[in-house]
Amino acid sequence: MAAPRLQLNVPNFRFANGRTITLPALEVHPGEIVVLRGRSGSGKSTLLHLACGVLALPPELGDAAIEAQSIAGLDQTARDRLRPRTVAWIPQRVHLLSALDVMDNTLLSFRFAGAKKNEGDERRAASQLDSLGLGALHHAMPETLSVGQASRVSVARALAADPKLICADEPSASLDRESSALVAKAFARYASAGGAMLLATHDDEFVQQLTANDASIRTISLESP
Repeated sequence: MAAPRLQLNVPNFRFANGRTITLPALEVHPGEIVVLRGRSGSGKSTLLHLACGVLALPPELGDAAIEAQSIAGLDQTARDRLRPRTVAWIPQRVHLLSALDVMDNTLLSFRFAGAKKNEGDERRAASQLDSLGLGALHHAMPETLSVGQASRVSVARALAADPKLICADEPSASLDRESSALVAKAFARYASAGGAMLLATHDDEFVQQLTANDASIRTISLESP
């Protein structure tokens, strides 16, 4: 088996308010989708936030590494540089800038990462939008989108970066069955090309859709505190 794309070992994570949560050690390999299951408060979001650098990880609490490069102890600026090329983040709550159309919102993470305008990035963005049923909406403004359409723009933004790792929090939460199937197919295609994914979901049907697309899935169940 190939070396892990992600390794995370934080036995007990302590929040700023002093609350502590016990987390399982995990690895995610290229070509694999690891699904986190568990009730609210079990640590799914914390694991995702640590894995993608949204949440700072003090080295004394444990380690997280992407392709054997530790991200523990990195400051905010260094963690932000990880996204979107090294790790892409798909939050449950979608954030689109109202002044930018769908295509520019899809390319936004590249701009934040300091990347110059690149035709290859634009082609990948267009391809991902099209595969997610948004081909006619490249130049639509966010206020004209449904919640499900906006959610798929967020998915396209992550996939277009072709990152080493994608972390996703409840990616099917606002999607109907047809749209969920498109996202599951896109995720399976990303993994089959060697991508690695860590996602949290309560959606059994979405997991079944991933399986139907021959995705290599491993489930980790988290216990509530």
